[in-house]
Amino acid sequence: MKDEYSNLKAESDNVISDYMLKLDKAENDLKSVDTYLREKNTYDDTIRNLENSIKEQRQQMFDALEDQERKMLEEKANLLRELDDQKLAFRDAAFKEVCIIIIIIVILINIIRLERLWVMKQRKY
Repeated sequence: MKDEYSNLKAESDNVISDYMLKLDKAENDLKSVDTYLREKNTYDDTIRNLENSIKEQRQQMFDALEDQERKMLEEKANLLRELDDQKLAFRDAAFKEVCIIIIIIVILINIIRLERLWVMKQRKY
C-alpha cells in the first residue's frame, strides 16, 4: 500500500506540477493579452487624436481659404467700385469739357457774326 500511496502521491505531484505550469503559462498569456489591450487602446487613442487634429487642421485650412476668398472678392468689388467712380468722374469731366468747347464755339460763332455785321455796316457807310 505504501508503494501505491507513493505512486499516487508522485502522480498527483506531477499533475499538480503540470497544472501549476499551465496556470503560470495562462497567467503570463493573460498578462500579455492585458498588455496588448492597453497598448492597443493607447495606439487607438493616439490615432483618434491624430485624426481629430487632422480634421481640425483641415477645417482651419478651409476656413482660412474662405476668408481669403471673401477678402479677395471684397477687394475686387472695391476695385470695381473705384473703377466705376473713376469712369463717372471721367465722363463728368469729359461732358464739362464738351460743354465748355460748345460754349466757346457758340461764342466764336457769335463773334464771327458780329464781325460780319460790323464789316457790313462799315461798307455801307
